[in-house]
Order: sequence, then C-alpha cells, then structure tokens
Amino acid sequence: MVKKASEAEILEELYDLILSKTLNNKEREVLVKSKNNLEKGNYTPKVINDLQHSLSPLARKQELSSEVVRFYLQLSQQFIERGQRGSWLSL
Repeated sequence: MVKKASEAEILEELYDLILSKTLNNKEREVLVKSKNNLEKGNYTPKVINDLQHSLSPLARKQELSSEVVRFYLQLSQQFIERGQRGSWLSL
C-alpha cells in the first residue's frame, strides 16, 4: 500500500524539484504553476489533477527528467490506488 501524501509533503517535493538543475523549462513551468496554486490555497485535488494532466504529454514524449518521472509515477500510483479522482490526497 502506498502512503498518501499530504499537501505539505507535495508542496515540499515541488519546492525541491523546482530547485533541481536537471529540470527542463517545460517541467519547471508546470511545477511552478502547481506550487503557486497550492500556495494560493486552491483546491488541492484539482491542483494535483491539473499537474498530472500537464505532465502527461511530456511523459508520453519522454521529455521528463528522472526526478520528475519519479514524482509523476508516485502521484499516478497514489491516484490509481484510491480509484477516485482526487480522493487519494489526505488533507
């Protein structure tokens, strides 16, 4: 069973990823947008859903750094395990 991520953990992971020198500009843009939306207090499951949808095309084109691939897979695994849109997040 995969541990559910809290909003604070996701935000911390986003901060760390954004600071990584291995990210390309597309990845950084998507991650910064998600970080900003979380910081504004936007509905967390929606922000995460939007993040996954924004990263999906980059993943299909194999344009994700290994760090973002790991993060993307972690989000996807948690999303699939819960079986419902956005409900995997523990708030």
